[in-house]
Amino acid sequence: MTPAARGLNLHLSVVFIIINVTIRNSGAPTWGRGAARRERGTHLDRDRTIGGIVGLCVGDALGLPVEYRSRSYLREDPVDDMIGFGTHNQPPGTWSSNSSLALCTVESLTQGFSLPDLAARYVMFVQERRWTPAGEPVDLAPPVQERIERLARQQPERAVNMERDTRAFSVFSRTLPLAGSLSGLTHEERFKRIAQVTSLTNGSMRTVLGSYILVELALELLREIRVVDDQLGVRRRDLADRDRRVRRHRDVDD
Repeated sequence: MTPAARGLNLHLSVVFIIINVTIRNSGAPTWGRGAARRERGTHLDRDRTIGGIVGLCVGDALGLPVEYRSRSYLREDPVDDMIGFGTHNQPPGTWSSNSSLALCTVESLTQGFSLPDLAARYVMFVQERRWTPAGEPVDLAPPVQERIERLARQQPERAVNMERDTRAFSVFSRTLPLAGSLSGLTHEERFKRIAQVTSLTNGSMRTVLGSYILVELALELLREIRVVDDQLGVRRRDLADRDRRVRRHRDVDD
């Protein structure tokens, strides 16, 4: 195993363990595997939840060293391994503040949806370096930091920022985990919740709509996965029934 792979595995092993413990200890129905069995199709399966979160961190860590690089540069020198340093001079396996804030979102959702709790965890990220890969935020945009610090002084509803932000894309990764808590809501309820979370740091309509489209896409993909799972389950039961019938006929013939 290369040093880069070892660095990534170390970081992600810690994330996996902490998320796993958080989900197991929270008792919250939204993220637990037991809840998925009780209300299949409404809650995310625990393994897929963790896989999605880890996948987000992996993608972030892969792209961080080449952030702002041109397409022509990446065509000549594509990312085909977990490299380090580069744009932000960070070791291999380091994720950015976008993933750190996404992990804060996940942690808050394990206790149920609460805008004040989510805002408090964003503040903990800035002030206490929560969910940072090595104790310091990486690539945290000054406007985002300023708005999170404002959350420490005001109620979330009063700290909403409606300004246009050129770094609106940074909001998407931290709102994506909301998909695990929205399945039972109407379109209007989902849009309202996504807008509330997005507006903690950037409430521009462009950003809210972009976050809504992304989360809806994730929900649709999850629905398709569940349909396939159900079809496979039916097929497995049919095969098991056929196998039992064949065994019974053999027993009778013997």
